Amino acid sequence: LDDALEDVKSITTKIDEGQGTLGALVNERETIDALNDTIENANSVIDSFSGLHAEVYYLGRVFGGTQPDDPAFFYGNPAAPNENGGFGYAGSNNLGLELHPQEDFWWIFEINDYPQGVIRAQEHYFPESGAHWTEWTRDLDYRFTFQMSKRWWNIAFRLGVKESGGGIGASWYLARDRLMINADAFDFTFGPYPALESSGLPNLRVGARLEPLHHVWLEAGGEQILLGARYGYATGYLGAGFHFSDDDIKLLFATLPLGF
Repeated sequence: LDDALEDVKSITTKIDEGQGTLGALVNERETIDALNDTIENANSVIDSFSGLHAEVYYLGRVFGGTQPDDPAFFYGNPAAPNENGGFGYAGSNNLGLELHPQEDFWWIFEINDYPQGVIRAQEHYFPESGAHWTEWTRDLDYRFTFQMSKRWWNIAFRLGVKESGGGIGASWYLARDRLMINADAFDFTFGPYPALESSGLPNLRVGARLEPLHHVWLEAGGEQILLGARYGYATGYLGAGFHFSDDDIKLLFATLPLGF
């Protein structure tokens, strides 16, 4: 017992003198301050996630437009094709999720089936002859969006990947946020396909979104505005959708009966 007490006394003496890791933690002020800062930062991260607000939405759009005369557009209007010429139309579905760690900042995730599909380019090289060529393919695949958005007063800006291409956008909120004027420029690489000589010209989409009823959206706007202006055709869209938040889901479950 005396030996055990001597060992305990030796350990506590070393801790009081600041020896070892535990002694530094207990006695050195800088170490304590650094540990407190780490704990505060961790709590801040945890609080940001605990206050995360989510919103889910769906938008259905119908694109309609005239057909370009340029032979480069071998399948007609990219968003509203009609191989026989004249007016064409096509539909699109958009399913999205917004995550709001703060009221004025959020992340946007979206998947959609844009009528044009997904454009890809693959380079082919022939070392023997030194020749190379680019193969362009168009697949009726899904497009993905991942953007961050920041709001200042009645204006919000967003930046990131828009429909599987780089994109920027802005929204102007009016009528107590019941009306939005939106503008997006995206897909600077493949946006003008199949007019490859216009590479670098993005898809410009400008439209308005109205919320006539709570959770319900109505939309109208113009599509591929820059490309249409260059090649002499026009494309517009009409849309409708709905959105709900995690608070709405909680309220729904609260109204459900708990037993049978």
